[in-house]
Amino acid sequence: MQGISDKTAVVTGAGSGIGRASAQRFAAEGANVVIADVVADTGQETVDLIEDAGGDAVFVEVDVSDPDSVEKMVDTAVETYGSLDFAPNNAGIMTGFAQVTDIEDDQWDRLLDINLKGIWNCMNAELPVMAEEGGAAIVNTASEAGLVGRGGLASYSASTGLSDSRRQLPLSTLAAACVSMPLHPVLQRPTFRRTPMVGALTQRNLSSIPRRWSMFRWIA
Repeated sequence: MQGISDKTAVVTGAGSGIGRASAQRFAAEGANVVIADVVADTGQETVDLIEDAGGDAVFVEVDVSDPDSVEKMVDTAVETYGSLDFAPNNAGIMTGFAQVTDIEDDQWDRLLDINLKGIWNCMNAELPVMAEEGGAAIVNTASEAGLVGRGGLASYSASTGLSDSRRQLPLSTLAAACVSMPLHPVLQRPTFRRTPMVGALTQRNLSSIPRRWSMFRWIA
């Protein structure tokens, strides 16, 4: 990364996994980082790791499924650092393996509220602030699981596939709004990684993951 020193990044789901690794990289490159996570303990751990390495970070507890909580997150970034320049919308959950006929309504709703609506809420809060600042970037995290169906992953695949802003109406509408603004919406679709989110899966669960979703390394 270049030219991000003293810029501000708000990373959701930054208490562990891809979110934590992203936050640490932003900090290492000189950015101020808002660590946003629903779990206060792990979020503060990320702050401590960044500060121990000489970076600048602050924690804010956020539930991305709650628009008011997300607004507070964005306000924290502006009030603490004066700007919002990068927004990796990374928060997401996997609630375990289940066949379509076994998925409970509350499980389905929770996945969509966080993995899909969470990104919608974040972009709705971020876009107005970023537009006023004259240039910024949003990075939404989806998943390779949204493109490749697999037994037991129906609900998770649906929630991450819908968050693919290049193919689906709700988020592509927001992306289209960026055309008239100096903003850059980006989608990242990681393959399978051994993060804490999937660390509790059984070997049987893991064996059902497509081979091309290679597990290269653990991400703390």
